[in-house]
Amino acid sequence: SERKKRLGLLFDLNKMSNEQAIAIQQLKKRQAEDGSWPWFDGMFADRYITQYIVTGLGHLQQLQVKEIKENTDVARMLENAIQYLDNRIREDYEDAKRFKLKTEVNQVGDLQIQYLYMRSYFKDIAVADANKTAFNYYLNQAQKYWLPSGRYLQGMLALALNRYDKKETALAIMKSLKETSIHSEEMGMYWK
Repeated sequence: SERKKRLGLLFDLNKMSNEQAIAIQQLKKRQAEDGSWPWFDGMFADRYITQYIVTGLGHLQQLQVKEIKENTDVARMLENAIQYLDNRIREDYEDAKRFKLKTEVNQVGDLQIQYLYMRSYFKDIAVADANKTAFNYYLNQAQKYWLPSGRYLQGMLALALNRYDKKETALAIMKSLKETSIHSEEMGMYWK
């Protein structure tokens, strides 16, 4: 029975490896020239789903999934997608300036927070000089205006800011999350 278990595990690992290779090929095939992904074939580029895919690949890379870390196709897809997303954050910043929005008030929204969280997985990929001002602006905005964000986004910010060595703000967010949580024996820890 032990041999059967090991054999079953081997087949499962092979199946997972094959499915992973198929998924990577599908992602490669569906990625647009600008580095983005659409929700479905034939649709326009979508920033949210591109950030979602890159974040997922960041999770796998952090878990040290060998096939992700060492795959040149994945590395190329990531570089193109991150460049696309860095350009979108610069456009957000330029729009704020162009429409003369007050840059000293909260300009950080869901997409910018998700961007910072996604980008924190790939600190080894440099932000292009053209995008650094926008990146730093939203990083500073996130530190300043994290409180109005929902709990999920606050959690993302705490992780991202911790990775960017903004530990004081990350700890303040964690403290706030703990203070606003509810504890019960039946439900565990949760938020209303």
